Amino acid sequence: MILTYEQADRFYTLINALLGYANERFEVVRELPLPIVDLESQSKAALVAETLWDSVGIIDDFVPENPFDLPKRFLDTALAWKDALTGSFVFAGHEDGRALLMGDEDVFAVAGIQLEPSELLSEWPDVVRTTLLQPWGPPGCPPRCCRSTI
Repeated sequence: MILTYEQADRFYTLINALLGYANERFEVVRELPLPIVDLESQSKAALVAETLWDSVGIIDDFVPENPFDLPKRFLDTALAWKDALTGSFVFAGHEDGRALLMGDEDVFAVAGIQLEPSELLSEWPDVVRTTLLQPWGPPGCPPRCCRSTI
């Protein structure tokens, strides 16, 4: 299962905006070209993302400032991302087009953004080490994870 074109567009627009905002705030890398399209910008974005997820409170500043003039539904998604989970998960297989990742107490069904999870996860080791699971929906909704990144 992958996101629709509209969902993927919302995801990439929002993650690019958050990464740009976090990099301006924390000055992680000298230049972060947006959108992130090549390996160099992906490497830089990974460094910024680590800082972003270590400092998710910055989202509380991002939302009211809305420096990229994003629609409310994008800002609601940003608030939900404060509940992103990081850690080690055990890859448990696929079900209904989603990858199943087990944490300490829960199992998460993860959809892909542009590729089916089976295309991405079939070669992963049983234990995925540094993974981020982002909720996909407004705050207060049960987590419906849309992406895991290594």
